[in-house]
Amino acid sequence: MVRRKKGDCPDKGSRIAALLDAGACTTFRDDEEGNTCLLMFLQAPNLLLAKTVLQHDSLSVSISNNEGKNCVDIIEENVRSQDRTFRFRTERMNQNGTSIQEWKELLEEIKREQEHVKLKMEEKNAARTLANDE
Repeated sequence: MVRRKKGDCPDKGSRIAALLDAGACTTFRDDEEGNTCLLMFLQAPNLLLAKTVLQHDSLSVSISNNEGKNCVDIIEENVRSQDRTFRFRTERMNQNGTSIQEWKELLEEIKREQEHVKLKMEEKNAARTLANDE
């Protein structure tokens, strides 16, 4: 729904935050495109909702959709698109009131989080291998 409305979310994400607080799964993927809710919010593009998901769960940063696009790919596309669209405007804000700089900051945060998730998975796999060898 949010994606179809080009990122507009009338309640500013309060229902989504409530669902996440109640334990909604953020890694569930839609059947059609294989997107998680985080990927959908990034594609919308809705920075507030994407950050809401990240506050509840960081595992979804490492998931790619059916096209092989992950969070980094989608944010980089958003930034390139906004750079082209708002090149001559001084405010450089998109229709949702978020700036290119905010998207770039989120991009760096997600890259750090992806690295953190990768290290956690490697540690988990190493521990599993060690336990299996014993």
